[in-house]
Amino acid sequence: MMFTCFLKVYIISELKFKAVYRHIIIICFMITASEILPQSSYDPAGGMMNTGSGVFRYNSFESNPGNYTVNGDWEFSLLLGYENISENYSNVYFFSGAKRIGRNYFYARYSPGLKKKFSYSTGSTITLIDTLKVETSLTTGIEYSELFGFGYSFNLAENFSSGFSLRHLRQEINRDIVQPVISDTANYISTVTDSYHNNIWKTDIGLYYRVNEQIGVGFSTNNLALFSEADDPGTEDDLWLRNIKQARFRFDYTPLSNLDFRIIYESGGKVVAGGSYTMGKLTFNFNLLHDQAINPFPAAFSPGIYYSTGFLSLYITGIKYLPPATGPFNLEQYLNEGIDNLHNNRYSGDKLFFGANLSLSFIPKKKVEFIDVNIEKDIYPTLYDIYQNIPFATARVRNISGKSVSVKPSSIIEGINKERVYSPSVTIEPGDSAIIKFYTLVEEDYREKGRKISNARFFLSSLAENDDDIIKLPLLINDMNSWDGNVENLRYFVKYQFPETREIARKVLEADQTISGDIPPALNIFHQVKILHRFFISGKKYVSDPRAAVEKVQFPIETLELGGGDCDDLSVAFSALLESVGIQTAFVDYKPEGEGDVGHVNLLINTKLTPENISLITKNDKKYIIRGNVAGREEAWAPLELTVSGSFDDAWNDAAERFYREAISNLGLSKGTVRIVDVY
Repeated sequence: MMFTCFLKVYIISELKFKAVYRHIIIICFMITASEILPQSSYDPAGGMMNTGSGVFRYNSFESNPGNYTVNGDWEFSLLLGYENISENYSNVYFFSGAKRIGRNYFYARYSPGLKKKFSYSTGSTITLIDTLKVETSLTTGIEYSELFGFGYSFNLAENFSSGFSLRHLRQEINRDIVQPVISDTANYISTVTDSYHNNIWKTDIGLYYRVNEQIGVGFSTNNLALFSEADDPGTEDDLWLRNIKQARFRFDYTPLSNLDFRIIYESGGKVVAGGSYTMGKLTFNFNLLHDQAINPFPAAFSPGIYYSTGFLSLYITGIKYLPPATGPFNLEQYLNEGIDNLHNNRYSGDKLFFGANLSLSFIPKKKVEFIDVNIEKDIYPTLYDIYQNIPFATARVRNISGKSVSVKPSSIIEGINKERVYSPSVTIEPGDSAIIKFYTLVEEDYREKGRKISNARFFLSSLAENDDDIIKLPLLINDMNSWDGNVENLRYFVKYQFPETREIARKVLEADQTISGDIPPALNIFHQVKILHRFFISGKKYVSDPRAAVEKVQFPIETLELGGGDCDDLSVAFSALLESVGIQTAFVDYKPEGEGDVGHVNLLINTKLTPENISLITKNDKKYIIRGNVAGREEAWAPLELTVSGSFDDAWNDAAERFYREAISNLGLSKGTVRIVDVY
């Protein structure tokens, strides 16, 4: 009879217990909360970004959306904490390690203290028979923990990084239930613990873009992807963490190098706003926090102080909640609203954190970095040495160290240079930037045909064996006949084939018998010019250049073989014949004055005649100009137009008339519309 009554009472009690389970614990439970650490919304480091400032810190998932750092290639962090709650709690919150390899960043942390526990305790009376009542004590415990976290990011560009995080969350519910024990000698009530587990892999992505030196913006997700594995899916859903998909936005403003402000907003209604100020090795930080689930506004404030020596950083931060931000546990409210993170919620207590970060570099820490690089000139291979004096590229470079740095720039152009070409060193003061010019040298044996796109790599070095920063940019290499339009650079085409033109000029002069002993020695050069001109102009035709994106100049042998060319080609070829046998020449550059005008080039030839004996060839003072040589001796130069197909006198008269009209009468030499450019 007793057994039947007991079994009947137990079945009824168990059914009633399951039906009214939540109502019973609402009336009877007591809560203790302990072991709290951030999961999102709040960062114990105070939201300080780990992207190059002098203050090192651990790189958390909480406030670095791009998950990237430019600190040393190895980084280790330790975080200790104390929480003022019903049961004061302190713990090693987590230990993390990170490794940077080039633009790749890998991060992992082990977080034994990243957890939150709730404990529910109740007394319950169960009637076994009409007069026998049994007092039982049931306890339900809930624990949320995040033991492991992994992250990866890639620095897509100098000011843009993107990454993702992967974190393992474990949720566990341990609930006491009553269980009858029935035997021949005794019948009584015992309790057993029923456990439910839910393992979650949480994946989020983030990115951070530095608009300029003052403004940075970031975006990251919260609970973007959740891979859940539960013992009994759907069981105790009201007690699990609320995994609401959210977005997090960050805005940074740095008006001064030692002062910055930040705002972090979560779509769930959480806001962190604050700033920091650096004085030497010390940084002071302050944040205000708001959560729509926690009143009043602001819900809390968080101060922090940081000390950094470069490779070692120590900091103390804390968070103080304002009444009634913390309060007693309300199970009905908890079941309706829950919590969505392990740190900043209505059950949080005031906290104090102590952190240490060790940043190690087995490669020297970089001291300078590129801001940008601009290609100033395409490469014209025939003009092989002009880039020793004229930069083909310039760069803005910033000193990111705390000391004055001497920067040694260098570059290498694929297909042009066989090894690095070093440019002059530049000293940059701490925090300053400077313009650096890059020079190069085309190998004289470069003979490749055709235009092509190549790559130029630019290097900055503050040490003998290591590069602080490297940038690679595309660069146009023109073909051998391409010319930059600067008449001064036609001399490279003149002397490009000297051995060949010297042999041709020598044979022409040796074959001519018009020079005799009756000619005064002073006229030898003038007569050689006439002989070479007669050979050169025979069968030659003026042909204008076709319209093209780049100007072309024929080499002297090409012009002689083709039998024609434009004014540039003809002037270059005849200058090469004369210069190869020691007759000095100069280009006359007639620049276009108005829209639609076309520039022109012809020659001046040094006759070596003095003003006293110029009458040997002409009495017209408009047909020559007097120029002083390096020794101060005055010599007569005769203009010559190579596009005229007639006699030497025709070419001389045409060039002389043009020179007098444009250079003398129209003051072209004074105005700069006419220039005389010596080949040597």
